[in-house]
Amino acid sequence: PSAAGTQRSANGVLTVNSTSLPVMISNPNGSIEVTGVSGKTIEASLDFEVSASSRAEEKELADAILLRLMSERDGYHIEVSIPKLSDPQTQILRNVLVVSVPPGLRLYCRGAYGDVSISDLTGSVEATTGYASMDISDCSGGVKAVNSFGSLSLSDCTGNITAQNSYAGLELSNCSGTISAVNAYAPISISDSRGSVDVRNTGEISITDHIGPVSISNQYGSVTVSDVKGDVSIQNAYQEISVENIDGKVQLENNYSPISVSGI
Repeated sequence: PSAAGTQRSANGVLTVNSTSLPVMISNPNGSIEVTGVSGKTIEASLDFEVSASSRAEEKELADAILLRLMSERDGYHIEVSIPKLSDPQTQILRNVLVVSVPPGLRLYCRGAYGDVSISDLTGSVEATTGYASMDISDCSGGVKAVNSFGSLSLSDCTGNITAQNSYAGLELSNCSGTISAVNAYAPISISDSRGSVDVRNTGEISITDHIGPVSISNQYGSVTVSDVKGDVSIQNAYQEISVENIDGKVQLENNYSPISVSGI
């Protein structure tokens, strides 16, 4: 392969005529970064680098990678189109999509094999990726976030919040609203948050400095809950429950492991 690959960039702008239509962003095997910026346009830039066994093949692949921006009846579409790669010598070394949108738009964001970062939106957010990290911050219109095999982090978000992950950590901090957090075989951590919380996991759970009711269903991981103003209900199995400084009713059930309680 060539010592350094072929680098390209592409840019596009869409005018937003209706804020009631959502924006749909997808990049199948690269990262996505979305930021709310006040204005009437959606601006997108794509930077990528490809490598192949010859410069001619690199150019052919680079020519086939497209950034598409479309205004359709169902919303504004920002898509990265990448051909199927069959030659193992052919690789996409870098693929970064950066998008700024008016903050009030609803966002649907779909990635895979690439990090997703979303911030500063007031419209609702739905985001999915896998095998990469997802970070959502300062979004106030509600969030539905789904990941697997990569970390999932939400901070300073409000509204109805659903966060679902598996095989990698899930972390929420300074969030408020109706919160549902689901994970499998990896930790869940919720701190400095407000509102009703429903947590399901097969792994470690930690909730600290929370205002609002907490409901936990878990097994195969320790559960630690401290400094909560609200009722706390915990079901666990095979690992310890530890509860401290709860201002509210406490209901604890554990199978095959101890319960430790203080400051109630």
